[in-house]
Parts: sequence; C-alpha cells; structure tokens
Amino acid sequence: MLRISSYQKLSKHQQSGFTFVEIVVALAIVAIMVAMATAFIGPNKKGDLKNHAYKLLGQLEIAHEESIIRGVEFGLRVEDDGYEFLIYNQEKWQPLEDHQFLKGQEFDEPFALYVNVDGQESLLQNASSESASSKSDGEQEESELEEAKPIQPPQIYMLSSGELNDFYLTIGLDESDGYFYRIGGNYLGDFKISKSIIQGDYQSDWDKDLDKEDFYAEQK
Repeated sequence: MLRISSYQKLSKHQQSGFTFVEIVVALAIVAIMVAMATAFIGPNKKGDLKNHAYKLLGQLEIAHEESIIRGVEFGLRVEDDGYEFLIYNQEKWQPLEDHQFLKGQEFDEPFALYVNVDGQESLLQNASSESASSKSDGEQEESELEEAKPIQPPQIYMLSSGELNDFYLTIGLDESDGYFYRIGGNYLGDFKISKSIIQGDYQSDWDKDLDKEDFYAEQK
C-alpha cells in the first residue's frame, strides 16, 4: 500500500533548483511538445510509436511539474493496452478528469505497454469479475451497473514533494519482430527516454542493454 505521507517532505536542496516562473515555463514548453506529438501522428507504425512515446514522456513531465505547483499527488496507471492518470484525494486514488493534457490513452493493436517498478514487474491486469452464473441475464446486468468498478492503484506516482518512484516503462509494437521505446524515471524527478528505437519484445526485453544505452539528456 502506497504511503503518501512518507514522501511529503522535500529537502531545501531539491526546492532550490526551480523558481515558480521556471516551472510554469517548463509546463508550457512540455504542453506544446505533447500537442505537437499528437498532431503529427501518421500512418507509419514506427513513427506512431515514437510519437506515442514522446507524448507520454511529455505528459509525465507535466504531471510531475504540476504536482509540485498544485501540491497534489498524481499517479499513472498502466495497462497493456493503455494508461490513465490518477489523482490522490487524501483518501484514495481516483481518475483525473477534465485535464487539458493529462488525458488517458487506449491503444489499438499492435501498440502495447509494460512497466517495471523498482525491479519488479508491475503490469497488473484488472481482476476478472466473479462468475454470476446463478443469476439471470437481467439480474446480472443490474448487479454490474450497481457495483462500481474498483479503481486500480497507479504503478508510477509523482508526489507534491517532487519525488517519483523509480521506474522503466516500455511502449512497443506487439509483433513477432517487435520494437519499443523505453522511458525511465527516478526518485529525484529526472526523466529519460531511449535515444533511438530498440528492437525486441517490449515485455521480455524491457531491460535490453539497459546499462549500455545512450539516453538523451534529462528532459527538464
């Protein structure tokens, strides 16, 4: 269970790195990047993959910077076919709604996602609903409407203290000859992305050449 309170304190050293104006300017720049990535998604799968990866990177940066400015906690829930941003309301995680840039994404095949957090696999599928074979179809539908779908917790979180949990997230083509991009983040709030597309399976090869890869400079 994530304990938000244990991450609330941010050292003066971390705070001294940015002014309010700098953070606002950074948010504006990243927002433009996200908009451009969305606008230029084309018919080429590898090109689409790169745009999807950079859009997600931009959204993570926006969530991180905005969490500091607003003093709120954001999270990213990753599934194999998409992702969703969440916000912590002091009691529980809930979907982030009506945000201009932090919108969820649902992918069509062959695009897929995988996330590894602190060295542990964290691609958690939604629990399947319990069988209700003893109910009629009408009763089952009514029961499903009455029972709200539980909110799954995020695997990646961005705290108001400026901290993240360490993660590696891959977004790839789920094909026999697959390709993927890798996005990384650490507790200091630094993000990085693979310099070029990586050939391999986005799940089993997520750590391929991890120590040797030449990443872009930090994205801030």
